[in-house]
This record gives sequence, C-alpha cells and structure tokens, in this order.
Amino acid sequence: MAEIDASAQGQVVRVGLYENEPKVFTNTAGVPAGIFIDLLNEIAVTQNWTLDYRPCDWSQCLNWLETGQLDLMPDVALTDDRQRRFDFHQQPALNSWSQLYSRPDQPIVSIFQLNDARVALLQDSVQLPYFQSMLINFGLQTELIEAPDYPEAFRRVRDGEADAAVSNYLYGALHASQYNLVATPIAFQPSQLYFATGKGQKSDLLAAIDQQLTNWRANSDSVYFDILNEWQNLPPKPLIPRWLILSLTTALALLAITVLLITWLRHLVAARTRALSDSERKLTTILDSVGAFIYIKNRDFKYQYANQQLLDFLGKRKEEILDRTDSDLFGETVATPYLSNDRQVFAQGHPVRAEETLKGNDEERTFLSIKIPLHDHLGSIYALCGISTDITEEKDREARIQYLAYYEPLTGLPNRAYLFDYLAPAILNRPPHQGLALMVLDLDDFKDINDTHGHDYGDQLLIEVVRRLTNALPDKGHLIHLGADEFVIVMFTEGTPNDPASAFCEQVTQYMRNGYEWRDFSNHCTASIGLALLEPAEAGDLGQTLKHAEVAMHQAKLNGRDGWCLFTEQMHIALQTRLALDADMRNSLADQDFFLVYQLQFDDRQQAIGAEALLRWRHPQRGLVSPMEFIPLAERNGLILPLGRWVLLTACQQLVHWAGQTETSGLSMSVNVSAVQFRSADFTAIVAEVLAQTGARAERLKLELTETMLIDDLDDAIRNISELKAMGVDVALDDFGTGYSSLAYLKRLPLSQLKIDQTFVADVLIDPVAAAIARTIIGLGHSLDLNVIAEGVETEEQREWLKQEGCLAYQGYLFGRPETAEQLRHRWAQPAN
Repeated sequence: MAEIDASAQGQVVRVGLYENEPKVFTNTAGVPAGIFIDLLNEIAVTQNWTLDYRPCDWSQCLNWLETGQLDLMPDVALTDDRQRRFDFHQQPALNSWSQLYSRPDQPIVSIFQLNDARVALLQDSVQLPYFQSMLINFGLQTELIEAPDYPEAFRRVRDGEADAAVSNYLYGALHASQYNLVATPIAFQPSQLYFATGKGQKSDLLAAIDQQLTNWRANSDSVYFDILNEWQNLPPKPLIPRWLILSLTTALALLAITVLLITWLRHLVAARTRALSDSERKLTTILDSVGAFIYIKNRDFKYQYANQQLLDFLGKRKEEILDRTDSDLFGETVATPYLSNDRQVFAQGHPVRAEETLKGNDEERTFLSIKIPLHDHLGSIYALCGISTDITEEKDREARIQYLAYYEPLTGLPNRAYLFDYLAPAILNRPPHQGLALMVLDLDDFKDINDTHGHDYGDQLLIEVVRRLTNALPDKGHLIHLGADEFVIVMFTEGTPNDPASAFCEQVTQYMRNGYEWRDFSNHCTASIGLALLEPAEAGDLGQTLKHAEVAMHQAKLNGRDGWCLFTEQMHIALQTRLALDADMRNSLADQDFFLVYQLQFDDRQQAIGAEALLRWRHPQRGLVSPMEFIPLAERNGLILPLGRWVLLTACQQLVHWAGQTETSGLSMSVNVSAVQFRSADFTAIVAEVLAQTGARAERLKLELTETMLIDDLDDAIRNISELKAMGVDVALDDFGTGYSSLAYLKRLPLSQLKIDQTFVADVLIDPVAAAIARTIIGLGHSLDLNVIAEGVETEEQREWLKQEGCLAYQGYLFGRPETAEQLRHRWAQPAN
C-alpha cells in the first residue's frame, strides 16, 4: 500500500456526481447522498478534504475525469479499458452485479427472448460491452439503446420505447417498481466498484482511500459496515410477486377470449350495459397492444372489428374499415386470395392457416394468418376471427438461404447445385433436334494473382470475367460459376454443336487475353477451356459430360494453357491411365518399388570423380516405367516431394557408404532437384536435415537444377542457392543452353558447375551450331570460374573433342550405363586388367 502524501490532506477535491441511487445520487433536498457519498464524506473528514461535487451524467463524468476537470469519480467498475484511462485504488469499495428488468405484461424469463428485442443500457458503462459479448455468444440479434442514466433507461421500457433495461441490482431493487418494472431471472457480470482518478493525476487521493478502506474492513464495528447496512437494508418499494403477475396475465388472456366471445354472441343486443362497455374498452386496449393484426369479418366478409395495429399499418381510421370488404379496400386482384381463405373457414368450419401479403402505407409485408370460425349459441358460424406472429423477416431469410443454395454471392451467377437441379432435367429432356455443348473454363494462374495482389483484386477480376463471358454468351446459353475461378457454359444448339461451340471457344479465349485493370493494378489473365459435345438425340448424362469437359480443360492446361481443347475418347483413356498410374505410384512409394541407379562421372584421365543418382520405378505389373512418364505425374500430384526427399536421403546414405571405402572415398554425388521441390518453403531445411541425419559430407553433395526453375523467381533462387552454399553444398546448372540462358542471371547465381546438355554433345562432330554452343558453354564456365561437365558422351571422338576444347569432366554411355550400387560394387571388386 502506498504512503499517504501529506499534500493529500487539506485540499479541495472535485467529485463527479451522477444519478445511480442508492450508490450515488442527489436526494430530494438537493444534497449528494448514497453509499459512495457517505463513504467519501467519512474519508474527507479524516483527511481534512473539502469536497466539491460536480453534477454530470455518467458519460460526461468519465470524460471530465479523463481530461482533468474532475479529481475523483465514485462508483467505477474496473475494466481493462478503464485501467488504461484511469487510476484505481487497490481495495474495492463495493461489490455489485447487473440485472435485467422488463414490464410485467411482457415478462422475460429466458435470454433467448431477447432476440429481436430492444434493450436500454447506460452509455459508456461496463455493462454495454459485456452484454454485447453475451448476446454474440448466444447468437442473438438485439437492438441496444444507450441511455444517459438509469432513470432514462427505465423510462424507455415503461413507455414502450424499449423491451428491457439493464442496471445494477441496487438501483433496480429500489426503483424498478416506480416504473412498473420487475426483475427478470437474467443476472450477469459480478463486478467490484472503486473510486477512480485521472491517469497519473491524483495518486495521493487513492492512497488515502485505500488506507481508510483497509482499516474499516478489518473492523466489523467500523462506520464502513454501518453505512452498508443502512443503505442495503432500505425497504424496496413493494413489487408484485411473479407468480401473481403470471396468474393475472393468464386470467386476463382468458378474460379477453371470454369477453371477445361474449361480445360477439351478444352483437344483436341493442342495449349494452355499462359493465359490458367497460369490459369492451379493456378488451380493446389489450387487443390494440398485441403485436399482431386482429380482425373479425361477418359472413358477408365485411370487417366488423379491426385492432389498432391493423389500422395503423393500413393508415386508415376505424370508420374507413368497418362494413367494408377486402375488395372495397384493396381491389379484386389483391382481395382474391383473402376471400378464398375466408370461404374455407365458413365452408369447412375449422381454422385455416395461410400466408398472406398485405400492403400498408409504404411497404408490402408477408403475414402468417390464422382464421378461426366463431359460433353462436346454436353452433352456427356467424363470423370469423383472424390473427395475422408478421413473418416478412423470416421469409426474407428463407429467400436469402434459397438464393445462396443456388447462386454464388460474389458474381450472382447460378452455382453447381443450380446446374444439376435445374439444367440437368432441361439437358436430358431437350428436343431431339437440339445438340448441346458444355464447356468448363478455368482461369490460368488465378491463385498467383490472388496471392500477389490480394483477394479484392481477385474478386474484381472474377466480376470482370463474368461480364465478358455474359456479353459473349448466346441466347440459348447458360453461365454457371462452379466456384473459385472455374465456370461452366452450357449451350443448346440447333443441330450439331461442334461449329458454334468451337467458334465460341475461340471468341472467349480471345476475350480473356485482353488486359484487366483495377485501381493501381493491371494484369493479363488467360483461360483454359475444355469442351464436351452431345449430338442431337444423344441423351447423355450431365455428370459424365461435365467430367469429359473437365478432362479436356486439364488437357488444355497441359497443352500450354491459354487455349481450348475438345474432349475425345483417347483423352479419357489417357486420363484413366494417368489415374491408374497415380494410384500405383502411391502404392509403390509405400511398397518401396522405387530405387536408385548411379551413372559415374569421369575426369580427363578417365578416373571416376563422382556419380549422378537417377530415380527408377519397377512397376509390379508393367515393369520398369520411364522417368519421362512418372516424373511429370509426380510433380502434378505432389508425390515429387516425398519422392524427392527419399532420393536425397538414399543418395546421401550411399555417399556415406562410399566414403568408407578406399576406392570410392573421393566420389561426389549429384542429385536432381525438381522445380516443385526447389520452390517449397522448407527445401533448404530438408537438405540440412538429411545431411545431419546421414552424416554425409556437404562438400561431396551436388544438387542439379535446370534453368527454367531459376528464372521464374530469380531472387528466391539466389536465396536458396546461397543457403545451400553456406552449408557447403555445390549447385550445378543442368541442361545448360536448352532454356533461357542469360548472363544477366547467370552471373548473379552462386553456382559451382555448368552441365552441357547431351543434345549438343551428340552433334558436336557433325553440326557446327551444336559445336559452337558447346564451345561457348565451356568458355563461359572458365570465365566465370565454374566447372564444366558434359553429359551424354557416347564415343571416344566426342570425348576427345570436348577435351581439346577444355571440358575435362564427362558422363555418358562411353563410360558405362547407370547401375545399381550393388552392380558398381561388383565392378570395383573386379581386378584391373
């Protein structure tokens, strides 16, 4: 506890005074009173303070305290936000909680009754954010009305401007009955109450208050407990017991029904007694307060009664309604469904339930109407009573749900469900002379656009794509948004669909190539389209036709994108083969059907200097599968990542084994890396992990990359290669000269070796261009201080030419085919000739 500063004594203290009886308020004599005021007055006596009370509403008091216009504010609940704005003492002055109050004629017994209700709360109170959070947790939509003080909050509930009000329980217990309000079972937010000062302004006041409260609480006979007993034992104004309220409410409801029946059973009685008139007035008051339209029509369908709710909605007086029919009021067209429902009541003699639409002064709303027959003492139906629980919001929600079930909210286009629920029957039942073209359109690299520019840009791009497709769509065409960046176009054609569909695909492809601009961004986005056709009289199945179009779209992607492709049966067979191969590959990865072979690399003295690890797959049924077939598939289906890690791990394990043998201890190991591997976020971390796991020497490992892997994102490539070099791992550029070779990027990459592609090596002796390229690569390597190795060397003449040009490392069939580690071990075990 802080020491009390002597300067705190004998000073004038400006205190905020707002109305929150019994804690803080101004009594009928105009004097500040309440629990906190009495406590503060006692402290002021001991500290020789002069208290200067400044009246203000709650929100204003807090603002004054924060800006230094007040020194002290009583009755402040501690929250994180307020702790940032104000200073508090340590010992709480009082404990409290919040309670909900409502009118007895509209009792609230569950928090779920607050859905669509109006609740008044104190402005800037701790109850406001807490109550909002509680409503959100229960999924409730409640209108919150901020009031400057509790009396105003209670007044609004009393006058029907709100359905309930929140206050602390001390104030509610004293004053709820004055406003004809009762406490509900909904209580929440137990809190501790303090005095507060401006942030960093009056710590001496808080220290004095803390010391006094601590001393008082330690003594049960202190003035602190006398003050609490005095205020908390005040007799509350008598409240009606809840059971009595419910009983009275039930009795009133029964009475209302009884009076209603009695009133209309005696509708022919000319002389009505005063007692009946009084009851009728009471009944009218009740019926006018009900949140529904209540009306009575006779057998001629003329209104005999309409409550005030209905009159207000129609903007008419009672005299304008009575003895009029719906046709008189709304016209024949509008009145026809009302009349049909009314007739059912009289004809069938039992209640009729129906939805009806009614237009008031300025809006049209939907109602659930329940129409009940009224019987006289002989059992004959002489009238009907209608009650119309307004369901416009519910209908709007249903319509929204229905809309979202069949339409995509961003573009407003029909979705996949619409395609199958509405268009599938139309496709199946189309006339025999009609053909059908179904196209699947997928934007190229849309994910990259989203990732680069953000989803706002992506959304605007989709909207522009829809505009272009809609403009191009023929009269008998339908545009469907399957989701993300994929669309379906359905075209009904007269006769064979091939020509118009092909022309449409060409047109759309061209439209998609045009640039897109939005805000500060501009971009070009192409599309790949797959086309599937159904000839006239060909029944077809929508699901199958859609799959065919998707197969064709993926083929268009494989063909280089920015184009379209017509589905063929060969395409389907190829897809089935790829899918089967995909499944087999996954099984083979688990069954360890993959293995490595190694092709040795030699120097100009024909000494082995290293080996390249090459992946092979022995299929259980097909035998050896070409890497040209399964590597691209692995890159598409993602298996290249686990496969690549396995290759790296196995090659490093072999490298460690060779390091322990005299004849192979100096060999290096080259491992090919795919673009998918190299661009993965954890690639360099995986290399480091494999080296640590196997114990392989980093300087003996060489990773081979292709040019196309590097130019897509040069900065990323430089960062990855630099990290590898920092580990000691060498990086070689494979197939050099076959891609987009450029000194501009080559000089920036920290490479160790260039590899001359075998297509140039094969022709160095017969093609001057190939020879010139190979010669240039060798010279470039020397000038950049890079090792150069030639692959695909098959003849002694090729090797000799390369040696003469300065290439002193070779790999190819001249020195041997790729072999397994076991085969190489046997080779080295043979005695030299």
